Amino acid sequence: VVSVETSGRYGVAGAADLVVTVPVGMAVEVSGVELDVTIEGCRCAMRVETVQGDVVASGGEGSAALTSVEGSVSVTGVNGKVQVQSVNDDVTVRDVTGDVSAETVNGDVTLERIRGSSVEASTINGDITFDGEIRKGGSYGFTSHQGDVRVAVPANADATIRVNTFNGSFESDFPVTLQGPTGRSKRLSFTLGAGGAAIDLESFSGDIRLLKPGARPGNKN
Repeated sequence: VVSVETSGRYGVAGAADLVVTVPVGMAVEVSGVELDVTIEGCRCAMRVETVQGDVVASGGEGSAALTSVEGSVSVTGVNGKVQVQSVNDDVTVRDVTGDVSAETVNGDVTLERIRGSSVEASTINGDITFDGEIRKGGSYGFTSHQGDVRVAVPANADATIRVNTFNGSFESDFPVTLQGPTGRSKRLSFTLGAGGAAIDLESFSGDIRLLKPGARPGNKN
């Protein structure tokens, strides 16, 4: 175990930058208050908690649990379970193989090139974007209260998709047969292929769109 912390002559230390080099397989745990954290080249489990700072992590084997209150959280290239959380900023997850849980309150959630059987994302005042694999028997849930939800689904996906929106609209790049009421409050469901995976899309006042992979949010082609 290597433990590093800062302190001042009379208690709390002033501003300090720390650069710590450890073996790539050594688990990393970092916590602080006014703290920006960057982890690079790690092939290890990571745990980070900060209040007023951004978190950027790349690499990882096993798990990554990254949390900030006032800052953004970004993780790339992890092979394992990922849990990312912010309150007042964006969270971004890219190139991950494993289950993902992403949450914020006042920010966007962006998930790109995700390969997992369980993916959950939620925000109150932001948009959600997902582009990744839809695995047979997998579970995928995306919920925003005020923002839009955009989910890219492979053309050969087998999934049962449930859509719930109140003041927003629903659009699909795929030809689908909707089941359920189509009034002001829309609770709709439909099936792609054999329907092996479960996908839940929900937004109270935002729009929901089902995209083809690589399609831009504003382009239906």
